[in-house]
Amino acid sequence: MKTVRFSYGKLADAYSSSDEALLRQLYLPCHHDLMLYCLGKFKDAALAEDAASETLHQLLEHPDPSAIPNLKAWLLTVAKNACLKVITTRQRRTGILARIRDRFDGLQMAEGESKLQEESLHRACKRILGNRDYQIFIAQQQGYNDMEIATQLGISAKTVANRKSMIKKELQEKLRNYQ
Repeated sequence: MKTVRFSYGKLADAYSSSDEALLRQLYLPCHHDLMLYCLGKFKDAALAEDAASETLHQLLEHPDPSAIPNLKAWLLTVAKNACLKVITTRQRRTGILARIRDRFDGLQMAEGESKLQEESLHRACKRILGNRDYQIFIAQQQGYNDMEIATQLGISAKTVANRKSMIKKELQEKLRNYQ
């Protein structure tokens, strides 16, 4: 098989005459030329190759390639549009990912700060209350009723109720200025 020197004119002639053998010979040089054009836009070989392939795919899908008056200009325009599409898609994705990351970081920080505040509050309550009162306080925070707490600690439900009101008053007084 003889090597044919690539030119857009020869590619146009091959398309208009439906010369498949010549098209096969010109495809890779044309792809390479378009890839170099796209590489100037991206500076990324993989993206440039994708854009060049997309350009030639659009040429193959064109309903009447012989109706294209200037094949080189058409191919370069399609390649430029393919590059712009990739660039704008990438920028849009980067923007969306940045917004999602900002929201996530804000949520994580708020959640982390909340846990730290909760731990700090529990440490303060533990210092203020005695051991038994702190156990009653924690059990109440976990949703246990007076009878369940009394059974757990081996004291009467009435004692638990009294201690809860005392705990509440003591915490209100000592934690009034807590932030």
